[in-house]
Amino acid sequence: MTLDDWRAAGSHFDHDGHRIFYRVAGAPTVSPALLCIHGFPTASWDWHKVWDAVTARFGCVVTLDMLGFGFSAKPRPYGYTMAEQADIHEALLRRLGIDRTHVLAHDYGDTVAQELLARHEERRAGGIVLESVCFLNGGLFPETHRATAGQHPVRRTPVGDGETVPVPDGLDAEVDEVGRAEQLEDREHRDGLLHDHTEADRHQGEHDQQAQGVAEHGRQRDAATVGERAADDEHHARPGDRDEHQRGHAEGEQLREGDHRSSVATESPGSHRISTCHFLRDTPLTLPTR
Repeated sequence: MTLDDWRAAGSHFDHDGHRIFYRVAGAPTVSPALLCIHGFPTASWDWHKVWDAVTARFGCVVTLDMLGFGFSAKPRPYGYTMAEQADIHEALLRRLGIDRTHVLAHDYGDTVAQELLARHEERRAGGIVLESVCFLNGGLFPETHRATAGQHPVRRTPVGDGETVPVPDGLDAEVDEVGRAEQLEDREHRDGLLHDHTEADRHQGEHDQQAQGVAEHGRQRDAATVGERAADDEHHARPGDRDEHQRGHAEGEQLREGDHRSSVATESPGSHRISTCHFLRDTPLTLPTR
Protein backbone atom coordinates (compact mmCIF):
# COMPACT_ATOMS: atom_id res chain seq x y z
CA MET A 1 0.00 0.00 0.00
CA THR A 2 1.35 3.39 -1.01
CA LEU A 3 0.76 6.73 0.71
CA ASP A 4 -1.50 7.75 -2.18
CA ASP A 5 -3.55 4.57 -1.69
CA TRP A 6 -3.82 5.35 2.03
CA ARG A 7 -5.03 8.88 1.31
CA ALA A 8 -7.51 7.76 -1.35
CA ALA A 9 -9.10 5.29 1.07
CA GLY A 10 -9.66 7.96 3.72
CA SER A 11 -12.24 10.68 4.37
CA HIS A 12 -12.43 14.07 6.09
CA PHE A 13 -14.69 15.61 8.72
CA ASP A 14 -14.84 19.10 10.13
CA HIS A 15 -13.83 19.90 13.71
CA ASP A 16 -14.13 23.53 14.84
CA GLY A 17 -13.51 24.69 11.27
CA HIS A 18 -10.51 22.39 10.67
CA ARG A 19 -10.53 19.50 8.17
CA ILE A 20 -9.44 16.25 9.81
CA PHE A 21 -8.37 13.23 7.76
CA TYR A 22 -9.41 9.78 9.00
CA ARG A 23 -9.66 6.15 7.93
CA VAL A 24 -12.15 3.46 8.90
CA ALA A 25 -11.98 -0.27 8.16
CA GLY A 26 -14.99 -2.46 8.87
CA ALA A 27 -18.43 -1.41 10.09
CA PRO A 28 -18.73 0.92 13.09
CA THR A 29 -21.64 -1.20 14.33
CA VAL A 30 -19.47 -4.32 14.58
CA SER A 31 -17.59 -4.99 17.80
CA PRO A 32 -14.92 -4.94 18.98
CA ALA A 33 -13.69 -1.55 17.81
CA LEU A 34 -10.05 -0.39 17.85
CA LEU A 35 -8.80 3.21 17.84
CA CYS A 36 -5.20 3.66 16.61
CA ILE A 37 -3.49 6.92 17.67
CA HIS A 38 -0.32 7.84 15.75
CA GLY A 39 2.95 9.38 16.98
CA PHE A 40 5.15 12.41 16.29
CA PRO A 41 6.02 13.74 13.75
CA THR A 42 4.17 11.34 11.47
CA ALA A 43 0.47 10.56 10.96
CA SER A 44 -2.02 7.72 10.60
CA TRP A 45 0.31 6.32 7.93
CA ASP A 46 2.22 4.94 10.93
CA TRP A 47 -0.19 2.01 10.95
CA HIS A 48 -0.13 0.99 7.28
CA LYS A 49 2.14 -2.04 7.79
CA VAL A 50 -0.08 -3.56 10.49
CA TRP A 51 -3.37 -2.36 9.07
CA ASP A 52 -4.37 -5.66 7.47
CA ALA A 53 -3.49 -7.58 10.64
CA VAL A 54 -5.53 -5.39 13.00
CA THR A 55 -8.48 -5.05 10.63
CA ALA A 56 -8.63 -8.84 10.41
CA ARG A 57 -8.83 -9.09 14.20
CA PHE A 58 -11.27 -6.25 15.03
CA GLY A 59 -14.73 -5.56 13.73
CA CYS A 60 -13.97 -1.87 13.17
CA VAL A 61 -10.61 -0.06 13.13
CA VAL A 62 -10.42 3.75 13.23
CA THR A 63 -7.48 6.12 12.92
CA LEU A 64 -7.00 9.78 12.01
CA ASP A 65 -4.33 12.41 11.34
CA MET A 66 -4.28 14.68 14.36
CA LEU A 67 -4.54 18.44 13.93
CA GLY A 68 -1.24 19.67 12.50
CA PHE A 69 -0.24 16.25 11.10
CA GLY A 70 -0.46 14.34 7.84
CA PHE A 71 -3.44 15.18 5.64
CA SER A 72 -5.28 17.14 8.34
CA ALA A 73 -5.36 20.94 8.66
CA LYS A 74 -2.26 22.71 10.01
CA PRO A 75 -3.34 26.10 11.32
CA ARG A 76 -0.55 28.53 12.25
CA PRO A 77 0.05 30.25 14.47
CA TYR A 78 -2.00 27.98 16.71
CA GLY A 79 -1.95 26.71 20.28
CA TYR A 80 -1.95 22.92 19.88
CA THR A 81 -3.01 20.98 23.00
CA MET A 82 -3.32 17.34 23.95
CA ALA A 83 -6.83 18.00 25.26
CA GLU A 84 -7.97 19.17 21.83
CA GLN A 85 -6.38 16.16 20.14
CA ALA A 86 -8.36 13.96 22.53
CA ASP A 87 -11.50 15.99 21.72
CA ILE A 88 -10.97 15.31 18.00
CA HIS A 89 -10.73 11.55 18.57
CA GLU A 90 -13.87 11.55 20.70
CA ALA A 91 -15.70 13.65 18.10
CA LEU A 92 -14.85 11.16 15.35
CA LEU A 93 -15.94 8.17 17.43
CA ARG A 94 -19.26 9.86 18.26
CA ARG A 95 -19.70 10.75 14.59
CA LEU A 96 -19.29 7.05 13.72
CA GLY A 97 -21.60 5.96 16.54
CA ILE A 98 -18.86 4.15 18.49
CA ASP A 99 -19.13 4.50 22.26
CA ARG A 100 -16.82 1.65 23.33
CA THR A 101 -13.37 0.91 21.93
CA HIS A 102 -9.95 -0.56 22.52
CA VAL A 103 -6.98 1.81 22.06
CA LEU A 104 -3.58 1.24 20.44
CA ALA A 105 -1.32 4.28 20.91
CA HIS A 106 2.23 5.13 19.89
CA ASP A 107 4.69 7.87 20.95
CA TYR A 108 2.91 11.26 20.97
CA GLY A 109 -0.34 9.29 20.80
CA ASP A 110 0.41 7.78 24.22
CA THR A 111 -0.18 11.17 25.84
CA VAL A 112 -3.45 11.63 23.94
CA ALA A 113 -4.50 8.14 25.04
CA GLN A 114 -3.69 9.09 28.64
CA GLU A 115 -6.08 12.04 28.35
CA LEU A 116 -8.79 9.72 26.99
CA LEU A 117 -8.08 7.27 29.80
CA ALA A 118 -8.40 10.05 32.41
CA ARG A 119 -11.78 11.01 30.94
CA HIS A 120 -12.85 7.38 31.00
CA GLU A 121 -11.91 7.18 34.71
CA GLU A 122 -13.80 10.42 35.43
CA ARG A 123 -16.86 9.06 33.59
CA ARG A 124 -17.53 12.30 31.76
CA ALA A 125 -21.01 12.60 30.25
CA GLY A 126 -20.83 11.48 26.65
CA GLY A 127 -17.32 10.12 27.14
CA ILE A 128 -16.00 7.08 25.33
CA VAL A 129 -15.69 3.84 27.31
CA LEU A 130 -12.23 2.33 26.87
CA GLU A 131 -12.19 -1.47 26.83
CA SER A 132 -8.39 -1.59 27.00
CA VAL A 133 -5.35 0.57 26.25
CA CYS A 134 -2.04 -0.58 24.74
CA PHE A 135 0.82 1.94 25.00
CA LEU A 136 3.67 1.45 22.57
CA ASN A 137 7.01 3.21 23.00
CA GLY A 138 6.51 6.77 24.15
CA GLY A 139 6.87 9.18 27.05
CA LEU A 140 4.27 8.36 29.71
CA PHE A 141 5.80 10.73 32.27
CA PRO A 142 6.33 14.20 30.73
CA GLU A 143 8.30 15.45 33.74
CA THR A 144 11.01 12.83 33.10
CA HIS A 145 11.08 13.14 29.30
CA ARG A 146 14.35 14.33 27.79
CA ALA A 147 13.89 15.24 24.13
CA THR A 148 16.71 14.56 21.71
CA ALA A 149 18.12 17.21 19.42
CA GLY A 150 15.90 16.06 16.57
CA GLN A 151 12.81 16.22 18.78
CA HIS A 152 13.19 19.89 19.67
CA PRO A 153 11.99 21.85 16.65
CA VAL A 154 11.74 19.78 13.46
CA ARG A 155 13.96 21.52 10.92
CA ARG A 156 11.63 21.05 7.99
CA THR A 157 8.01 20.28 8.88
CA PRO A 158 5.74 19.48 5.90
CA VAL A 159 2.44 21.34 6.07
CA GLY A 160 0.92 20.09 2.83
CA ASP A 161 1.78 19.29 -0.81
CA GLY A 162 5.49 20.11 -0.62
CA GLU A 163 5.13 23.28 1.43
CA THR A 164 7.50 23.60 4.35
CA VAL A 165 7.84 25.80 7.39
CA PRO A 166 10.94 28.00 6.97
CA VAL A 167 13.64 27.55 9.57
CA PRO A 168 14.37 30.73 11.57
CA ASP A 169 17.90 32.13 11.27
CA GLY A 170 20.31 30.53 13.69
CA LEU A 171 17.96 27.68 14.61
CA ASP A 172 20.12 24.97 13.02
CA ALA A 173 23.15 26.08 15.06
CA GLU A 174 21.04 26.23 18.22
CA VAL A 175 19.67 22.73 17.63
CA ASP A 176 23.16 21.40 16.97
CA GLU A 177 24.43 22.95 20.20
CA VAL A 178 21.54 21.46 22.14
CA GLY A 179 22.23 18.09 20.56
CA ARG A 180 25.91 18.15 21.54
CA ALA A 181 25.04 19.13 25.11
CA GLU A 182 22.47 16.33 25.35
CA GLN A 183 24.89 13.76 23.93
CA LEU A 184 27.47 14.75 26.55
CA GLU A 185 24.85 14.60 29.31
CA ASP A 186 23.63 11.21 28.11
CA ARG A 187 27.21 9.89 27.99
CA GLU A 188 27.89 11.09 31.53
CA HIS A 189 24.61 9.58 32.66
CA ARG A 190 25.45 6.20 31.10
CA ASP A 191 28.97 6.28 32.57
CA GLY A 192 27.50 6.97 36.00
CA LEU A 193 25.06 4.08 35.66
CA LEU A 194 27.88 1.77 34.53
CA HIS A 195 29.99 2.77 37.54
CA ASP A 196 27.04 2.19 39.90
CA HIS A 197 26.38 -1.24 38.41
CA THR A 198 30.08 -2.16 38.65
CA GLU A 199 30.22 -1.16 42.34
CA ALA A 200 27.00 -3.06 43.03
CA ASP A 201 28.42 -6.17 41.33
CA ARG A 202 31.63 -5.91 43.36
CA HIS A 203 29.74 -5.62 46.66
CA GLN A 204 27.50 -8.48 45.67
CA GLY A 205 30.56 -10.63 44.90
CA GLU A 206 32.06 -9.90 48.31
CA HIS A 207 28.76 -10.70 49.98
CA ASP A 208 28.51 -14.00 48.07
CA GLN A 209 32.05 -14.97 49.12
CA GLN A 210 31.25 -14.26 52.77
CA ALA A 211 28.05 -16.27 52.52
CA GLN A 212 29.97 -19.18 50.97
CA GLY A 213 32.53 -19.04 53.80
CA VAL A 214 29.81 -19.14 56.45
CA ALA A 215 28.08 -22.02 54.68
CA GLU A 216 31.37 -23.98 54.42
CA HIS A 217 32.08 -23.42 58.12
CA GLY A 218 28.60 -24.69 58.94
CA ARG A 219 29.10 -27.79 56.79
CA GLN A 220 32.41 -28.56 58.50
CA ARG A 221 30.87 -28.11 61.95
CA ASP A 222 27.94 -30.38 61.05
CA ALA A 223 30.31 -33.00 59.67
CA ALA A 224 32.38 -32.94 62.92
CA THR A 225 29.22 -33.30 65.02
CA VAL A 226 28.03 -36.25 62.94
CA GLY A 227 31.45 -37.88 63.31
CA GLU A 228 31.45 -37.49 67.10
CA ARG A 229 27.96 -38.96 67.37
CA ALA A 230 28.92 -41.88 65.16
CA ALA A 231 32.00 -42.61 67.30
CA ASP A 232 29.94 -42.42 70.50
CA ASP A 233 27.27 -44.72 69.06
CA GLU A 234 29.94 -47.18 67.96
CA HIS A 235 31.49 -47.19 71.45
CA HIS A 236 28.20 -47.96 73.19
CA ALA A 237 27.27 -50.51 70.55
CA ARG A 238 30.23 -52.86 71.43
CA PRO A 239 29.03 -55.56 73.93
CA GLY A 240 32.32 -55.70 75.86
CA ASP A 241 32.43 -51.95 76.39
CA ARG A 242 28.79 -51.88 77.42
CA ASP A 243 29.32 -54.64 80.07
CA GLU A 244 32.44 -52.92 81.37
CA HIS A 245 30.52 -49.67 81.71
CA GLN A 246 27.73 -51.40 83.61
CA ARG A 247 30.24 -53.12 85.98
CA GLY A 248 31.95 -49.83 86.67
CA HIS A 249 28.63 -48.23 87.50
CA ALA A 250 27.70 -51.06 89.92
CA GLU A 251 31.07 -50.88 91.68
CA GLY A 252 30.68 -47.13 92.15
CA GLU A 253 27.26 -47.61 93.75
CA GLN A 254 28.70 -50.22 96.14
CA LEU A 255 31.50 -47.91 97.24
CA ARG A 256 29.10 -45.07 97.91
CA GLU A 257 26.86 -47.39 99.96
CA GLY A 258 29.84 -48.59 102.05
CA ASP A 259 30.87 -45.00 102.72
CA HIS A 260 27.36 -44.30 103.94
CA ARG A 261 27.40 -47.21 106.39
CA SER A 262 30.84 -46.34 107.76
CA SER A 263 29.86 -42.72 108.28
CA VAL A 264 26.83 -43.46 110.48
CA ALA A 265 27.83 -43.81 114.20
CA THR A 266 25.88 -45.02 117.23
CA GLU A 267 24.98 -42.46 119.84
CA SER A 268 26.96 -42.99 123.08
CA PRO A 269 25.65 -42.04 126.55
CA GLY A 270 27.04 -38.77 127.78
CA SER A 271 27.79 -37.45 124.30
CA HIS A 272 27.22 -33.77 124.20
CA ARG A 273 29.14 -32.55 121.10
CA ILE A 274 27.23 -32.61 117.82
CA SER A 275 28.61 -32.28 114.24
CA THR A 276 26.92 -32.31 110.86
CA CYS A 277 28.20 -34.42 107.91
CA HIS A 278 27.24 -33.72 104.28
CA PHE A 279 27.52 -36.63 101.86
CA LEU A 280 25.48 -38.57 99.32
CA ARG A 281 23.94 -35.67 97.40
CA ASP A 282 24.55 -33.19 100.28
CA THR A 283 21.98 -34.80 102.60
CA PRO A 284 22.66 -33.47 106.19
CA LEU A 285 22.87 -36.01 109.02
CA THR A 286 23.33 -35.04 112.74
CA LEU A 287 25.81 -37.39 114.44
CA PRO A 288 27.11 -37.58 118.03
CA THR A 289 30.89 -37.23 118.46
CA ARG A 290 33.19 -38.05 121.30
